[in-house]
Amino acid sequence: MTYKTEKQKMLACELYDASDPELAAERKIARSLTRRFNMSTEDDDRTSILRQLFGRMGDNVNIEPPFYCDYGRYIHLGNNVFINFG
Repeated sequence: MTYKTEKQKMLACELYDASDPELAAERKIARSLTRRFNMSTEDDDRTSILRQLFGRMGDNVNIEPPFYCDYGRYIHLGNNVFINFG
């Protein structure tokens, strides 16, 4: 029998335990980055924060704060993306 981690279950869209320590740690990182992003005022700071948060991010990405997500690293954005606030 092959055992799946809670993260593997989540990524496979299966039922999983969100209180798993690995997933909780990833959410903690994402919350810290989104908090920094939402409090930022300079575009260069925002871009740097988003590049740390997202799995992949193209050029000319503009997100209006506030922005919230659970994990961030599973978000992949291409070029020329605009996401409005909230």
